Amino acid sequence: VVWAAEPGADTAKDVVERVKITSARLIERSSILLQTDFRVTHPELKLHPEVKRDIQLLVKEALNNAVKYSQAQNISIVLHLGAEQFSFRISDDGIGYKGPREGGHGQRNMQIRAARLGGELRIDTPPGGGMVIEVNGTFTRSLG
Repeated sequence: VVWAAEPGADTAKDVVERVKITSARLIERSSILLQTDFRVTHPELKLHPEVKRDIQLLVKEALNNAVKYSQAQNISIVLHLGAEQFSFRISDDGIGYKGPREGGHGQRNMQIRAARLGGELRIDTPPGGGMVIEVNGTFTRSLG
């Protein structure tokens, strides 16, 4: 959260770099293979502190849940940031989505963050198992 308010790290490139670091930290103590596809079409695009925070926490919550609960061997993260649009997708080959955990707030928090980013959270368990969490949208607040 402190990082999100830091004025020197306010570009789309900075957000992706922070997501890379966070992803590596979340996966490092597991045996899960992590594949990533991070793209930024406008690296110097200035992002509002709330946008930076919501992107970072959305990815962190989704990946944390996949690592803790999916029993997956492989997880894939795709994060593409454009000038006005973004897309985020995390998928795994685990046991699939069983619905929100009792007492958990993760899914609700991700829905709120996705909406604030101008997107809608979609969670799916494809035939054969695994889980996909996806958010595509248009930034509602991009410039800081």
